Amino acid sequence: MSECFKYWHVRSLYELEVTDAIDHVPGCELEFVINICCFPNTGSWRKPSLTERRVRLACGVHPVAVNEGYNLDELKDMVKSDLCVGIGECGYDISSLDKTDKDIDPDAQFNVFEEQVKLAVNNGKTLMIHCRPAVNMLAGFCHLYRDAFSLIKSECPESQHIVWHCYLGSVDLMEELSEGYPNTYFGVHPISLDFVKYPWMRETIPKIPWDKLLLETDSPYCVIQPDRNKCAPTMLPVFAIQVAPLLCIPSKVLLYVASQNAKQAFHMDE
Repeated sequence: MSECFKYWHVRSLYELEVTDAIDHVPGCELEFVINICCFPNTGSWRKPSLTERRVRLACGVHPVAVNEGYNLDELKDMVKSDLCVGIGECGYDISSLDKTDKDIDPDAQFNVFEEQVKLAVNNGKTLMIHCRPAVNMLAGFCHLYRDAFSLIKSECPESQHIVWHCYLGSVDLMEELSEGYPNTYFGVHPISLDFVKYPWMRETIPKIPWDKLLLETDSPYCVIQPDRNKCAPTMLPVFAIQVAPLLCIPSKVLLYVASQNAKQAFHMDE
């Protein structure tokens, strides 16, 4: 089995040296990374990595950033690049509601989400969905996922490619979200393994169909090695070692499967 993998879920790649990010991966041959540019007021929108061919772009407006202001025409220009493979992260996030002074406007989130769904459909791009409820309970996740899926069903053809970023729902809901949309994928993420907060994920992860499973580091926001308080794009193989026992397969097999799925999810197998 080759130790090559082809997919990273990366945010803030503009803060890294691209060559360091994609060339210095011990024992691995990296074919591409995906740079997630979803915060308009950061350098990720102003300075996306569009010159290195192995760096692909997913761009959009994260739901917590909808009130920060963004230029829809600028987003449309970014989407036109042949290196742009996805729209997002977009969706609903009310996780800060009643907890901080941050202004959460569900109506604004809906409107901006709708704009991005239409943008994905009109440009043939993969839709990357982010949903976080106010309380970390399964019922809260199910409610937001269903709200997002309702909008998707009203706007998207059955051929639409959809990635549920950091999926934290049940097995039954996963089947519901896949109904009628065969090109639907589910991201396994470092916090997916927090079975204290999300005990249902111990059952959900092994039930994700092999051909619909993606691995995400979400660097630099999540910790893959708690003892080192560290997360970096180069740690995807480490994360695969953590996930593989849940699926009863070797980590190298998991990396290969997730790589092939990523190419299909983001139209890079055509």
